[in-house]
Amino acid sequence: MPTKQRKVAIKYTQISGFNVRYLEAGSPQNKATLMVHGGGISSWSKEWHGMMPEISAYSRALAPDLPGYGKSEHGNKKATLENCSEFLSDFVASFAPGRINIIGESFGGGIALDYTLKHKDTVDKLVLIDSYGFFNKKFSMAAYLLTRIKPEVQNSLINIFVDNTAVSNLILKLLIRDREGSNIREAEIDFVRDYIKKHGISTSCLEFVQDQVTRNGTRSYYMDRIHELNGTNVSVMFIHGNKDPLFPIEKQREAASKIKSEFVEVNASHTPMLKERRLVIGAINSFLRN
Repeated sequence: MPTKQRKVAIKYTQISGFNVRYLEAGSPQNKATLMVHGGGISSWSKEWHGMMPEISAYSRALAPDLPGYGKSEHGNKKATLENCSEFLSDFVASFAPGRINIIGESFGGGIALDYTLKHKDTVDKLVLIDSYGFFNKKFSMAAYLLTRIKPEVQNSLINIFVDNTAVSNLILKLLIRDREGSNIREAEIDFVRDYIKKHGISTSCLEFVQDQVTRNGTRSYYMDRIHELNGTNVSVMFIHGNKDPLFPIEKQREAASKIKSEFVEVNASHTPMLKERRLVIGAINSFLRN
């Protein structure tokens, strides 16, 4: 039976010596559900705020701001996927010892998956929403060199070229190619340019990207590792927008086919919990309580 839904509380703590903000809802007696936000698209735990009262009907929902996002201090490490995964380990050790559920969206999905692969014995259920980690981009030398520039300088350059549609289209086509070496799709270009113009990009997000862009492709590629969840007690659900221009749904289906999992296709773009909130919450709650 669900417990009484609770309001979302904004709290602060210290992890590894730096200040961290997190949101909490639900009874501490319930199993913890850790909610991991994305990088550029949703730059802090606020994205979960509207979902937490309902998710907390069946669990204790916890949504931290990752290092350098929202109101959390950056700390003394770069906000790479590996370091964010390590941060989750420290956060869980402090607030949710024992078995947990974990939900990750976009970049947060890659972080949640990395955490789960390292802590298979402590995760019951994993929900990946339009998750990073299942594509392997090839990057030009220009893209690689651009990511070596300090994030503060990158942000200034990005703000300049996104104001000119023709220039931004040309630069993005030259910088990023897909795994087969062809240019990225027009939909991807429009999505990236329009988002940056509206929201900008945080330094922590740029650090994440800098770490992921290597001369050999994307650093963190879990298509060849997700099978490690077979034979464990971890249950997995994929939720993915069928119009996602960044992470094509076909890649998520391929990943899902490698393990026993549930798959929910949503008629939405990269953030289905915004477009189809009721559907996503219903799917997650059904998954968590079964």
